[in-house]
Amino acid sequence: MNEDAFDGGKLLPLDGSPSLAFIQYFDEEERLLVQDARAYQPEEDQTYELTILDAGVSGTYQISWPVMDNIPSDWEITLTDLETGAVVNMQEEEFYTFYIQNPIGQLQTDRLQPVTVDANAVYRNTVPPRFSITISGFALGFDNNSLPNNFALYPAYPNPFNPSTTIRFDVPEEGFITMNVYNITGKLVETLVNEILPTGSHSMQWNPVNLSSGVYIVQLKAGETVFNQKITFIK
Repeated sequence: MNEDAFDGGKLLPLDGSPSLAFIQYFDEEERLLVQDARAYQPEEDQTYELTILDAGVSGTYQISWPVMDNIPSDWEITLTDLETGAVVNMQEEEFYTFYIQNPIGQLQTDRLQPVTVDANAVYRNTVPPRFSITISGFALGFDNNSLPNNFALYPAYPNPFNPSTTIRFDVPEEGFITMNVYNITGKLVETLVNEILPTGSHSMQWNPVNLSSGVYIVQLKAGETVFNQKITFIK
């Protein structure tokens, strides 16, 4: 992943309200990440830190994640409140309530003007992370010496994407597999797989041609088992 000087600004709300940012280390440097930044085909536990930019507003807040689609059953995703020590299983809960005692004060006084602070400068050595999210339990899924036990569709990466995205899936036993892409109205726009595939982990790359930007649905089907996943194409 390359650093984007505009990423920090994308995370800051225009009205100056409290916000979240992801921080991780790349090449021994601290980087502020956009929400969708994550490792592709990780082989070890992934931990991401979330820092609160309080905007000078103390109070009780809630962070929520009401939808988690197409998460492999063996993954474990936990949210840890680094201030209180509370640990939440994000696959069993949908929100977490916490209290903020503003540590850095009001950054914006004119609500009609966008926040223009240097996000990296604010976070580095100024505001400690409030939360960490740890994703674990997927290493076995990438063991080249083992075969998958379950039929699974993994999150496409990147998503949103341009010009192409890679879609990974597991086939626990040989069978006829179809993978179709539909537009948001349900019209079939492309067939990526329509054949008998052997047991194992597979991947397909989709590079849309002559299609407009928008949300598309990837449907993976084997017998009576069907997975659907939304992906976003941006030109």
